Amino acid sequence: MLRYLFSLGHLDRDWAAALRSPPDYRLARTPRALLPAQVLRVLDSIDRQAPGGKRDFAIVLMAASLGVRASEIAALRLEDLNWKQGVVRFPPLKGRHFLHLPLSRPLVKALADYFENERPTPSSYRHAFLRLTAPLHPLTPSSVSNLIARRMRRAGLRASGHQLRHAFAGELLRMSTPFSTLQELLGHTHISSTRVYTKIDLAQLREVADNDGEDY
Repeated sequence: MLRYLFSLGHLDRDWAAALRSPPDYRLARTPRALLPAQVLRVLDSIDRQAPGGKRDFAIVLMAASLGVRASEIAALRLEDLNWKQGVVRFPPLKGRHFLHLPLSRPLVKALADYFENERPTPSSYRHAFLRLTAPLHPLTPSSVSNLIARRMRRAGLRASGHQLRHAFAGELLRMSTPFSTLQELLGHTHISSTRVYTKIDLAQLREVADNDGEDY
């Protein structure tokens, strides 16, 4: 506004240059997490008999049940899945080690359904998730993010794939999971990145208090 007024000649100097931007503190924002019912709503809305349904269901379920990032899902390779031990490992990101997480029975079934009935074969790519139309390249991180966001919109939710990660963390906190364990599961290098999720519960408590006040 000051720069605009100066351009009109209403100010003798451009005072906009003297303004300071408000500080933007790291991890200051409250993560926006989906409720468990909303996560189930997204999964239930996916038609697994339609083209891409089996792949998309497996991706959304993986993001929701393991709290992994779109970049980790895109980088997942067939050899990273240990079916006998029921464990999946995700390639290192941000200089850390492989992230090993347990495969739940529903996720195993969803992945097997996709690999057996929908994943393009034969394929020279070892990546788990591929495009279903030519060129049959591996999905990129942005493709995974857009895919999840599109599935959320079809379920009537305005949300991002990262909110599945927040929902995963929030549920673990409500189960009294230690921060050290949560840090390991989320693949955080610094504990400060994990502690930001305490704000999820604080925000929900505030909403409950506000709603109770409106009832009187």
